[in-house]
Amino acid sequence: PNLSDSYRGTSPRSVFAGTKYTFSAADVPVNYPIAQHLEMSFLKAPPRELYFGCLKESSSKGGETSLCDFRKVYRDLDPDL
Repeated sequence: PNLSDSYRGTSPRSVFAGTKYTFSAADVPVNYPIAQHLEMSFLKAPPRELYFGCLKESSSKGGETSLCDFRKVYRDLDPDL
């Protein structure tokens, strides 16, 4: 597959040891808010698929990843907006 091993997003992330294509979600404190967003939508060809997993459980509270269907958000927008 045509995979990229460079992260081009805006959140600080790091590559997991022993991997080439597995990045941390965000290298920020778990209480740091990250708003709903379209992953790397600024790229000419944003990812078509994303995979989420947990390689190490957080030792503190928080750190949840919420998901949003932005196609539904777009459909639900008032057309006069």
